[in-house]
Amino acid sequence: MSSSLLSPMQVVRRIYLLAFARSPRQFRVIPPDGDPFTVWIYIWTVTHGGYPRSTEEFRIQMTGVRSPLALNPDSNGFTILLGWDPNLRVFAGFDISRHRVFTTGSPSCRLL
Repeated sequence: MSSSLLSPMQVVRRIYLLAFARSPRQFRVIPPDGDPFTVWIYIWTVTHGGYPRSTEEFRIQMTGVRSPLALNPDSNGFTILLGWDPNLRVFAGFDISRHRVFTTGSPSCRLL
């Protein structure tokens, strides 16, 4: 994964959506002067942690997928686990290595 990382000053020439209707969403990124790579993105809406949790606790519930989450097989690619809060208009990122395997009874990642 050496030269595939984009610096903040690089412009991505093209991004192609490879798979939208399923999770993970799959994108092909073609930087202007680098090797193309794929990005797999798992993303869910951030919701409240539920009763009796703290009012300041939020989570994503990983619905519609099975454990373990599949990882991007592209040797130059990435797999990203995200949450999106439309009210606060912020993304939350999660360490996929810690949340890849989960129980079906509690498929969630918490924000405390």
